[in-house]
Amino acid sequence: MPNVPLSTLFSIKYGSDLELNKQVQSPTGIHFVSRNRNNNGVVAKILPPTGSVLNPGNTISVPLGSSSALYAFLQDAPYYSGRDLAYLVPRQPMSKQVMLFYCMCIRANRYKFNWGRQANKSIADIMIPSLADIPQWVQETEIKDFCVYKNPFVEELPPELFSALWHEFIYDDIFILERGESYYRKYSKNGKFPYVSASESNNGITGYVDISNRDGNLLVINYDGSVASAFYQAKPFFASEKVVTVRLRGREWNPFLAMFIITVIKLEKTRYNYGYKWSVEKRMKKSKIALPAVKVNEFDYIPDFDFMEAYIKRLKFSKGLEMNS
Repeated sequence: MPNVPLSTLFSIKYGSDLELNKQVQSPTGIHFVSRNRNNNGVVAKILPPTGSVLNPGNTISVPLGSSSALYAFLQDAPYYSGRDLAYLVPRQPMSKQVMLFYCMCIRANRYKFNWGRQANKSIADIMIPSLADIPQWVQETEIKDFCVYKNPFVEELPPELFSALWHEFIYDDIFILERGESYYRKYSKNGKFPYVSASESNNGITGYVDISNRDGNLLVINYDGSVASAFYQAKPFFASEKVVTVRLRGREWNPFLAMFIITVIKLEKTRYNYGYKWSVEKRMKKSKIALPAVKVNEFDYIPDFDFMEAYIKRLKFSKGLEMNS
C-alpha cells in the first residue's frame, strides 16, 4: 500500500507556547519540551504555570522550525511545551513501538526543512507508512524503560555539593561586568591575540588579531549569539562586542574557581534560546546565580570561593587546568 499523509493517522495539536525564562524550574517539576534535538526534547522541569494546560502523554512532540525541525520524540507523560512545537495525538490506539517507529519516519523528512523552512503548514501532508505497512520487527522490538531527563542540581549532584549551603546572589553584587568592543577582524593581520566572540566552541575563540583589549585571567560570557556560553581566558585577548568580560569583586580569578562558576552559568543556557538575548543592563546585571555560600549573619551571605576552588582541585584531571592557564 502507498504511504499516507501524517494527518490520516494523527491529529495535529499545538501546546501552551510557554517561555522557559519566565518559568520556575524545580527538580520535582513537570517536563518542559522545547525545540531541542537531545534529551528527548526535554530542556527543564518546571512548576505548573497558572492557567496553562498540559500537553497529554502518549503523544509525539515535533519542533516545527529552526535547525531542530521534525526532531520527533515520544512523550510518555503529560508535559509543557515551548514555542513553535506541535504534538501529535494518534487517531487510534498505538503501541509504544509503533509510536517510536513513526518518530523515526517523521525525522526521515527533516531534509525537506533545511535553510529556515518551517513545517507549520506542511506537517499534515508529510507522507508516512500506513498502519498496515508497519514492518513486523517493529512490534517485536523490546522497549526498555529509560530516563529522559536528569536534573544537574539533584540527580547528578556529588554529596559534598549537595550538603553545602547554597545562596542566590545578584550578578552585579559579586561580578564586575564589562562589554567587549566592536572591531572589524578582516582589517587585522593574523596576530597572536585570541579574538573571543559569541561562539559556544573553541573556548569562544573565533580567530586571532594583532591587538588585545583585555589582560587575561577573566571570565567571558556571551550575551548574544550562543547566549550564556562562558569561558575562562587566561592570557590577553580581544573581547568582541557580543561578549561581556567578568571580574570578581574583591578577589582574583584562578582556573579552578573559574571552572566552577562557568559550569553554573552555563545552566542558564536553556533560558535564552531562539534569539532571546541576555541584555547586560536589563537582564544580566539583575540575574541571580546560586553558589555555595558562607552565612555572615542572620541576613547576609558571601560566596564561598574557597570551597568552590577546593572542590575543583579535588576532581580528576584538575591538574590540567593549571598546566593550561
